Amino acid sequence: MAILSTIFYFIITIIILVLVHELGHFLAAKLFKMRVDTFSIGFPPRAFGKKIGDTDYCVSWIPIGGYVKIAGMIDESFDTDFLNNEPQPWEFRSKPLWQRMIVISAGVIMNLLLAVFIFWGIIFYQGRTIHPVTEIGYIAPKSPAEKFGFHVGDKFLAINNRPVKQWDEIESTLYTESVTHDLNITINHSGAVSTIFIRRSDLPDFTDERFGILPAGLVSVVTLVDAGKPAEKIGLQPGDTILAVNDA
Repeated sequence: MAILSTIFYFIITIIILVLVHELGHFLAAKLFKMRVDTFSIGFPPRAFGKKIGDTDYCVSWIPIGGYVKIAGMIDESFDTDFLNNEPQPWEFRSKPLWQRMIVISAGVIMNLLLAVFIFWGIIFYQGRTIHPVTEIGYIAPKSPAEKFGFHVGDKFLAINNRPVKQWDEIESTLYTESVTHDLNITINHSGAVSTIFIRRSDLPDFTDERFGILPAGLVSVVTLVDAGKPAEKIGLQPGDTILAVNDA
């Protein structure tokens, strides 16, 4: 049953991606007054549909894929008969290069916009977790942060003269600035303001290694316990807060 469910949702996802992709080609072609002969979800043979104006809007039997057939364009159908005739004003081949480039690129652009819309929607409805602190609550042993002289309780004030007011800003600024610059990190250490200078060449690759700091005020809350796993056997339950491990 799980396999059937996976296949079902896979097909639904593909249909949505194809629909948005082909809609990009379709809308761009219509914008530049090109004739669209077919708008198909799925590949032939044709299953059902309806012709409206010059366009056959249909669903075809092979569900993975789809296509928009634009007059005067060699596409998935490999129809080349039109090449024997003079270009017509409504054909793809008669349009300026910049318009043809937009039509070709429109599918990918629509998929990118779909991705942006999906992530925007998730953030809009679920919100984004923000840690409104700049104080270091934990430093991993032997981490870059320990090596460069940071201490628990230090508060970040600025990174390369860019003020930071929350932990998310600290993490993103550390990453973006370290790509091309050395780091001048202004901190409040025990009430005194000081600056820690770190050469870019001494910084770790943040894609492979963490800087080694966590914000103050974090708590470890159990959200899920897998059945049959050690966590369940020792009695952990969703909602429990872990205060210490081995008294540390």
